Amino acid sequence: ICFTVNFVKPKPIYFLSDSKWGRAHFFAPIKRLGNINVDTFWFNVFVVWLMTLILYVALVYRWFNKFLQSFLSNSLRSFFRREIKDMVKSFQSWMK
Repeated sequence: ICFTVNFVKPKPIYFLSDSKWGRAHFFAPIKRLGNINVDTFWFNVFVVWLMTLILYVALVYRWFNKFLQSFLSNSLRSFFRREIKDMVKSFQSWMK
């Protein structure tokens, strides 16, 4: 006879996270950065502001545009040139 028993952990809000990089369970009261304990609210506020700053700098210096231009120029430009030429030829033959 085999019995399966599921135990519910009481009050998960009081458990501390094991990660030292800020990862924690959903109702964690604190997040750990190394040996420093930070309140979850202030940790999340800091992360939101940091991401906002990074995206602002990326927009000011046009990092996305530069990345896409370099990516398209190196790998896809020759592919699209061939495809566009084929499309133009087929369109011209269709128009005759």
